[in-house]
Amino acid sequence: MTMSVKNSIQLWPEFKTWQDLIEWHALHHQGFEIQDLYKLLYQGMLGAEHLLMDLERARARLEAEWQAQPAERNAPWMESFNDSTLREQNGQPADRSEMLVEPVSWDGYYVRLNIRPCKALGITSLQLWPIFLHAAQSQRAHHKDFIALWQHIILTLSLPFSPEQVLRFDEEMRRKGYPAVHHSKSYHQANKPSYRLGLGEEVTMLLEVLANRGEGFRPL
Repeated sequence: MTMSVKNSIQLWPEFKTWQDLIEWHALHHQGFEIQDLYKLLYQGMLGAEHLLMDLERARARLEAEWQAQPAERNAPWMESFNDSTLREQNGQPADRSEMLVEPVSWDGYYVRLNIRPCKALGITSLQLWPIFLHAAQSQRAHHKDFIALWQHIILTLSLPFSPEQVLRFDEEMRRKGYPAVHHSKSYHQANKPSYRLGLGEEVTMLLEVLANRGEGFRPL
């Protein structure tokens, strides 16, 4: 049965800077390490072009992952935390649900569309595939632009990592040519990430279409 996503979840937070985006992800994702920061910036600048070396395989992987994930909105890491841990600064209990959409760039150009809440809200893999495909084929920046951003971030911003951690990881990435990476082991264990990237504008359009049909999302 198709579940309604109308009036059930907001779009995504709005940020003014990369610093704001980084602080939000570090706060809302347990196990967030320097490797996950690097991946966040890589996706925010370059999207997921590296995943399209084999379209047939990419489509099959999406379908397999879609079938394996449960249709639920409870964030995996919530189970191990008590109510006091989940309170925001204003004293109100934090939302226990996994967000449908998470930005990976401060301006929302690229976003992560999380599979579990997608399924819970009635979105299908057939609807997600073209969103993911177009985002992966859309080139926002060049690899050198990502490297420049990465260097700027680690040299100028306040990060939740020690200088030694940052230097060690940067040296490793430099030796490898600053490649795409997976999430860290701690991030995987805590969050069980399952998502695909999309263009923020196209994700918004998809959700609005579903809402207008009476079967989908409507912003609060």
